Amino acid sequence: MTYLTSLLAIIVAFIALQQFLLARERFKLDMFERRFAIYRATQIFVNEIICHKVSSESPKWIQQFQKEAQAAAFLFDDDISKFLDDLWKKGNMVVVAYSLKSDSAMSAGTDEVFKNAVKIQTQMFDVQNQLEKRFSSYLKFSNWKYGFIFGISN
Repeated sequence: MTYLTSLLAIIVAFIALQQFLLARERFKLDMFERRFAIYRATQIFVNEIICHKVSSESPKWIQQFQKEAQAAAFLFDDDISKFLDDLWKKGNMVVVAYSLKSDSAMSAGTDEVFKNAVKIQTQMFDVQNQLEKRFSSYLKFSNWKYGFIFGISN
């Protein structure tokens, strides 16, 4: 009877350990999915800034970026959060500039705002090329182990 109890305790401990390891891997996957959603929204945001066309209402890509970027402070280090805030400001400047340009009553100051927007759009090509590098350390699977449940190593 003592052997049976010991065996049962070992089996329960093994199952508990596997549940712990599985929960840890699930947490990593959840973090990846949330971070990837921000990365993807950022890609779309930068692409839309580059080839922005004005609409009368706030474009969906702006709303999506704003929604996803709000969580960045909790999922990334300060460098990514500041980067996303800077992108947000620049993107809004482009949208405002194109909105003013489409307005029939353009003033002399509006022309300067529009030139600044075109400059920002040009800078976004560099940002677009750097996105993968900026986010790569947060989106790597290289440290993950996938055979942990039955002791299989990678």
